[in-house]
Amino acid sequence: VRKNMPAKTQQKRKKSETPRYLEELEDFFRESVRAEANRVSYKSLSPEALQSCLELGFCNGDLKSLLRTCRDPNNEELDEEEIDDMLEALHENGTTINQPFCFAPGAVAIKQMLVSNRVVHHERVEYYTHDIEVGIYASKNVKKDGKENDFAEWHWDENLNYTIQLTGEKEWKTARGEANPLSSGMNLTSPRNAYEKKRNRSRELWGNTLNCNGLKREKKYDLSPSTEGDSKSERLKPGMMIRVSPGEWHRVEACETGKKDEVTISINVRLAHITPARWAAECIFSGLAIKFYGSHRDVHRQMINDSKSSSDASFDSHLNFCASPKFIADAKRKCPLLRILPFDAKISNGLILGNTASNLLAYAENASTNETVTPVLKTEGCATLKIFANRLCAIEVTDYSEIGSEEKGFEKMKCMKITSTSTLSNFDYMNTFYIVLDDEDFSQELVQCFADEKYEDDDANDRGVELEHVSKKCARMLDVLVDHGIAIVLSSSDDDED
Repeated sequence: VRKNMPAKTQQKRKKSETPRYLEELEDFFRESVRAEANRVSYKSLSPEALQSCLELGFCNGDLKSLLRTCRDPNNEELDEEEIDDMLEALHENGTTINQPFCFAPGAVAIKQMLVSNRVVHHERVEYYTHDIEVGIYASKNVKKDGKENDFAEWHWDENLNYTIQLTGEKEWKTARGEANPLSSGMNLTSPRNAYEKKRNRSRELWGNTLNCNGLKREKKYDLSPSTEGDSKSERLKPGMMIRVSPGEWHRVEACETGKKDEVTISINVRLAHITPARWAAECIFSGLAIKFYGSHRDVHRQMINDSKSSSDASFDSHLNFCASPKFIADAKRKCPLLRILPFDAKISNGLILGNTASNLLAYAENASTNETVTPVLKTEGCATLKIFANRLCAIEVTDYSEIGSEEKGFEKMKCMKITSTSTLSNFDYMNTFYIVLDDEDFSQELVQCFADEKYEDDDANDRGVELEHVSKKCARMLDVLVDHGIAIVLSSSDDDED
């Protein structure tokens, strides 16, 4: 049938089709990772997929062009001097280039696919990601003047990692992870703190006493697997992919192939997740903060204790309050897990993500987003709803210009800015996200759901906003926010007494 189509029709069809490399990557991402097997797995792109990956996604493998698409942790583009210094260090000293935030077309497309399609599964369940980043590694695989190039020594990550080899070759050694890798505290929540140093006793390695050479570890901080005999080795060539589960040991080094001045380039996809222990601590602390520190007067009273007995009594009151099942249930309900909203690359700016309200409504229908608010409208008509923002989220109304996007047509529109920051560590749990309010039918109504949210000082309980009239469009938009953990909606029939 395709052969009989007019040439113009064939051309349009090709442009609308998903690139071959994304289709094959999605198949790889969809493979389940079981608890006791396949902790490390491999797969290869077809030659056609690798070609489209290079040509359409990653600047034909041109390293300098790729670096021009990268940003630093402050979302600033790399300048030409920085790029030249990196390339010189790579070629002269063998210094590996590690840029964790790449925004080449392929990097953005991979992130969009993972966010919108929810394709990754880990240990038979959907991988609940709050932070996804795509970066690049570039290494020299030919030693210069006898100097040894950079390589990644034995380590593990708390992220689920995927690596796609674009050019050159790398040797990956992998070994079974520690019995309790979370005790290290390394990289618990985000791909952005992969080199965090251990700072307390709980982060020491107590489980194994032998390093990869079979010798007794001299230090508790020795990062190497227990025995070398358990390790496996795989040489990744262009087009090959590897998936490494959280906590698995791995060591990576560029291989010599005999090609002079060849650079090995790989794409690294990092899917961060929030451990239950971390989120439980956030839920509890946020609830305590509202209960005991609802105003500046409360903070003053709690901080000034002139005796040990007073301090102990205050500590006991906090612990006893945590033991209340009612408190735990409320903390869990008001602080659900977060997930990134689907984003539009045209309305985004590097690490800052955005999308229009109309696009998110269309996504809700295409993705069959769970209905939370809509059923209330169907059963109760104009029911009274109580709207809350997640206790770890802040929602404010701002201007489109704040995004920094070059996309035209939205300059006069308002946006809902969504951020999520830890009350414990001031750590950002998700990219700053902007919803462009482009649909006049419900934009103002949506803003009102969060604009008047108040926290009263008298009993320091979050009250939310009560609405008696919610349109169908606004209700569907709230469904999206609830589905991603950003908002909590309770109907008048719910028992919400604090």
